[in-house]
Amino acid sequence: MADNGIYLIDKDTGQSRTIVEGKLSVPSDIAVFSDGKSETLYVADLFAYRTVDTGTGEVKTVARMQADILEYPFNVAVNAKHVLLSSWFTNSVQVLDRITGKSLDMMHDFKTPSDVLELDDGTILVLEMATGSLLRVKGPGGKDRTVIAKDLAGPVSIASAGGGAVYVSEIGSGSIIRINLSNGAKMVVASNLKGPEGIDVAPDGRIIVAEVGLRRVVAIDPKADPKAAPVVLAGNLSIGLDGNKVGVPQYVPTGVAVGKSGVVYVSSDIKNAIYKLTPQ
Repeated sequence: MADNGIYLIDKDTGQSRTIVEGKLSVPSDIAVFSDGKSETLYVADLFAYRTVDTGTGEVKTVARMQADILEYPFNVAVNAKHVLLSSWFTNSVQVLDRITGKSLDMMHDFKTPSDVLELDDGTILVLEMATGSLLRVKGPGGKDRTVIAKDLAGPVSIASAGGGAVYVSEIGSGSIIRINLSNGAKMVVASNLKGPEGIDVAPDGRIIVAEVGLRRVVAIDPKADPKAAPVVLAGNLSIGLDGNKVGVPQYVPTGVAVGKSGVVYVSSDIKNAIYKLTPQ
């Protein structure tokens, strides 16, 4: 499950080689069938039933479970029309009608999607933790995918920066970066943070960040020196649950959402609660 792969292990020497890597979504069990000429693996992959040719490594999806609601959503984004759910557990992104809750589209085969955002023109942006990439996704099933930016250091959360740009938190570098959507150019707007996860933008333009390494929520002026100390809004919060050591770094990410009034909402993955921070 750690790398969504299948290994072949020599029972005498213990040596192993990879048959499939990165083409599955949480494989939990396998069985093998041989017709005397070739062997085929039958894989119980979360929400799918697949086969793998042991000779070529070719993966075929035989059947896929379609659910009205994604079972393991870890991130949510919302706009006037849609609710978008992303799950690194199933490598999926789902689009729902905000009013009716009806599932409008299900997109599969991402590589550890850590967050999702829909732009005003309907373009969907997806952060991939495993590839360190920001993708532009279009079309039914999200089949049209373009890499906007790559080499991101553990991207966790995304928020609109306006002007054709977005902010992204990098847990690997401890930074908040601004990405130009037209050319993928990156600029650091804050550094030296300890475990930045969820982010959102306040009405005054400041970036609100869940800095889980210090268990606090901070505000960052994107126009200030990137090395400037952030303003602490609240400390000693029950956020930053230690995650699966072989999974993505944030495991259960701490989310941040800011209302039009400036009220900040923060999810607590330790207390299974939501904090409300009201400006004074």
